[in-house]
Formats: sequence, C-alpha cells, structure tokens
Amino acid sequence: SLTSDEFREVVAHYPNIFMPSIEDGKMDNKIAHLQQIFELNSEEFKEFFLSRPEIVALSAEDNIEPKLELYGSLIGKERARKLVVESSNLLLPSMEELIQPRLDEVDKSYEYVKWTETLLRRLVRRQPKAWCAYMLDDAPRGPGEKLDDSGKYKRRWK
Repeated sequence: SLTSDEFREVVAHYPNIFMPSIEDGKMDNKIAHLQQIFELNSEEFKEFFLSRPEIVALSAEDNIEPKLELYGSLIGKERARKLVVESSNLLLPSMEELIQPRLDEVDKSYEYVKWTETLLRRLVRRQPKAWCAYMLDDAPRGPGEKLDDSGKYKRRWK
C-alpha cells in the first residue's frame, strides 16, 4: 500500500531489499510473516517499513525471531516486540559477534540486572568504545572511562 513516491524512495535507498522477487509472491509472504511476528496491521506495518525498510531484507528465522526471543526473555515478549518496532535497529547487530558476548560479560559480573528498555538499547546499540566505558566501575557518574597502563579500557571482569 505504498504510494509511488514512497516506493520510489525505498527502491532508491534500499534496492537490495527487493532481492526476493516481488512477482513470485515471496515479498508478500515475507511481509505477511513480519506483520504476524510484530502483530501489526497493514497501516502500522507500512509506518514500520518506511522507517526502516531494510527490515524486510533480514531473515525472520535466523535474525528477527531469535533476537525477539532473547529480548523477550529479558524484558517480556510484548515489551520487546514494541521496543523493536520503535527501535528496529536493535535487529541489526550480530547476535554472535556483539549481543551474546556482551550478555556473557554482564552475566560474569554476578550482579543481578533488572533489564529495562534503556539497558537493552545500551547493550545492543553502544559503540565498542562506549560499551567498554559503560562497563567500567570507576567513573564519577557510574561506569567510567579510566584507561589502564596499556592504553586500553580497563574492564571490571577478566
């Protein structure tokens, strides 16, 4: 239900999302599946899609569903679904290379963490240097930025 101008803009900026052929129905199936995953009606999905068209290029089975399951286990399924619709860039980082190692690092702290939307966003979206600073324990305003002698960020855990 995109207008011609909306469709033109999406194709101009994200041509790779149309790799599944529009004509053979794969795109329609993918969109229907994504609508079901996020529990969005057509108009809500249109807004979601226009804000982050590359969501259609992501694999639902390999990317979207595992991350929603993980986020749901941390903050609750419904809150996770709403959070991802608001901040769909939470689906872009690699689970194996970024998200899981950071979760493991938090688990190693032996601190109880009451996950919130804000903490989840920080976990996923912080740049590596900012994440290191966030995980340090010697800052005046929470986690610090003090470097050790090697010039690298000193971490709380080894």
